[in-house]
Amino acid sequence: MAFNWGLSRVTSNLSQREAEKSYGIADADLTPYVDWSFYGLRKAWNLAKDTVAPWWRQNSKEAYATGLERLARALKNWSVPASCLPPCGSSAADGSSHSRSSRTFSVRRRPARTT
Repeated sequence: MAFNWGLSRVTSNLSQREAEKSYGIADADLTPYVDWSFYGLRKAWNLAKDTVAPWWRQNSKEAYATGLERLARALKNWSVPASCLPPCGSSAADGSSHSRSSRTFSVRRRPARTT
C-alpha cells in the first residue's frame, strides 16, 4: 500500500513538472520536487496515512516502512545516470564490486547425512 501510494505521489509530481515545462514555465517556477528519500516518503506517509489508509493500524508500521524504504531505494537507483555507475567488475569506493552474468544456476539438495 505505502509503496504504491509513494510511487503515485512521485510520478504525479514528475508529470506535473513535465506539463509545466511544456507550458513554458521557467525551471525556477516549477512545482518543487517531492522528496523521495526514505525520510521524506515516510514523513509524507505519516501525514497522509489516516486519509489514504484509515485501516493502517491493523498492520505493523514496519510493513509500510519497508515498502517506503524499497521505493526510496528503487527511485534512487532509477535516477542515477548509467554514466555514474562503475563498470562491471570494478570496485566501488566502498570496496564493493558488482558483475553481470548470463549463467543459469541450479540448486540441488544436499544429500542427507547418515551417521
